[in-house]
Amino acid sequence: MRKISPDLLDVLSNYVAEPMLLIKIGGVGYNMNMRFTSCSYDIEFNEEIYLANNSIVSVDIPKVSEVMDKESYKITLADHDKSYLPYLEQGITNIPLEVRAVFVDTRGGPNDGQLMLNDTAMIYKGLLNTGSYDLDYSSGTSTLVLTASSALASLDNISVFRVNPSYLKSVNPADTTFDFVFDDKVTIDLKWGKY
Repeated sequence: MRKISPDLLDVLSNYVAEPMLLIKIGGVGYNMNMRFTSCSYDIEFNEEIYLANNSIVSVDIPKVSEVMDKESYKITLADHDKSYLPYLEQGITNIPLEVRAVFVDTRGGPNDGQLMLNDTAMIYKGLLNTGSYDLDYSSGTSTLVLTASSALASLDNISVFRVNPSYLKSVNPADTTFDFVFDDKVTIDLKWGKY
């Protein structure tokens, strides 16, 4: 269970909670390296600058459910000039995505209105799968929809694992599993059918 600081617990239980989002896409070594916030000003968090970006249209909210959630996670960004198109052309599969909520201290006093950056809540952490543009010709707007995989979606996958002598030798050169399987010096008599 996630530990919540007494200050954040006080804000969440007794006051109006004002969440802001921190969205981190990619990083060093990836073709995407973006940081956005839904806050009206730039935020520094973990030595990274999250830009106050008006292009955030929607972000999936966390779901509380009694069953495992295998749905994908979506972020929608306004992109009227298609500035994100080069990222899609290069490929965005398996680029890391993190979405955090940070709350504003609404208790009054000396910290009133300040962000509680010491206690953020991770909303989503995973990998991007796809990106697509939704075009609205009547209004002339376009939005980029980024879809990330669910952490539990891979539970439905069936993994095929084939083993042969060369594969096992590549994993462990000292493996002797297949040493006698193809040895024709050993005669094996098998009875077939009813006996």
